[in-house]
This record gives sequence, structure tokens and C-alpha cells, in this order.
Amino acid sequence: MKLLFNALLIVFTVCFVSTASGYDYGVNINDNIIWEGDHVGNGGEFTWTLLDDDGKKTDFSWSSFCVETSQRIYANTPYTISDISDTTTSGASLTNEVAWLYWKFNSNTLTGYDGSSTSQMAFQNLIWEDMDQDSNYFSWGTGTAVEDQMDTWFTLAETAVNNGWRNNGRVQVLNLGGAQDQLIVANPVPEPASMCLLGIGLIGLAVMGRKNIFLKN
Repeated sequence: MKLLFNALLIVFTVCFVSTASGYDYGVNINDNIIWEGDHVGNGGEFTWTLLDDDGKKTDFSWSSFCVETSQRIYANTPYTISDISDTTTSGASLTNEVAWLYWKFNSNTLTGYDGSSTSQMAFQNLIWEDMDQDSNYFSWGTGTAVEDQMDTWFTLAETAVNNGWRNNGRVQVLNLGGAQDQLIVANPVPEPASMCLLGIGLIGLAVMGRKNIFLKN
């Protein structure tokens, strides 16, 4: 009876969790992260690493892009994550188009992205433009190749969104206070529906166990 009760409790708890709890970003609020120093111009692809409680680098690192233009970051300087959300510290909203592009980038399936300066500049400028940041503030400019790549990627992102793709928490913004906020993508954990099936399976095992007991008696 106790096993049956526990199984029912699992089903009830898991089946009604929120969508956001279905994602693990590898970092949490109040964690400290550090930038390795790689970039192009005043933006581009950044490599971040999670620090442990002693301030030492862990094995968890990822590539990101800035989502703000008026803040700065410095290499080898720890930054504390103040929040994980879909808006920047300055109030700009993460769009589905930017989320889709970063999601594709993170999975190495973004057509045309090769890590070159042109790719990084195009990707960074597109993020700023689509999130209503003023990328013209920066000195690197946008040559024809950069602009063409921006147009191509935005068309792909817009098509995906028009066809129903929604972020739903897969990509989030790491709010770093007065520093440039960064993007991060989630590592999916078992969906509530899958966990519900697991719970139902446990109930089935509990019921079968009780039947076996009755048969033996």
C-alpha cells in the first residue's frame, strides 16, 4: 500500500510541474562565471566557464553572445548571475527569432555559421538589431558579407517562427547586473509526460505486486 501511495504521489507531483522546470541550464542564480577572453571586435562569440565555490574553473563551459550594447565585460573577471530570464537587465525582451538562431548555433546546425569574424559579426549584430539594441554604436561596422549573412539568418529564423517554433524557455538570458548579459541554452531533462508514464508504470508494478501476494495467499 505504501508503494502504491508513493507512486501516486510521484504522478501527481510530476504531471503538474511547470514547463520551465523541464530545463536545466547548467548554471543557477548566484553562480559565478568567468569569460575566457575570446571575442571579435566589441562582441562576437564568447566562451564562459562556471566557477565552483572556491572560485576555480569547473568542466562546464559554453559559447555565448552579448545581448546588450551599453555594458562591458572584462576577461578573467568573475561575474555573478543575478537572474535567468527572457529579458535583459535593461529590459529588452528575448525574441523567438534570436532564441531560434542561438538554439541552432548551439546545436551546430545553423547554416552558414563557421566561426569566422564575418559569421560572428553577423550573428552578434543580428541579435542586437532584433532585440532593439543599437548595434551602430559599435565601431566594427557591417560590410556587405556581414549584412548578407544577417539577412539570410533572419529569414531562416522568421520562417521557423512563422511555422510555429517558440522558445518556451529553451534559451534564456543570464542577467549579469552591470555587465553585458549573455545567452545560454538549456539541456533538456525528462519531460513531465515521460515522468508521468514512469509514475504510471510504478503504479502498475505496485498493483501487480499486490495481486501476486493475494494469489500466493
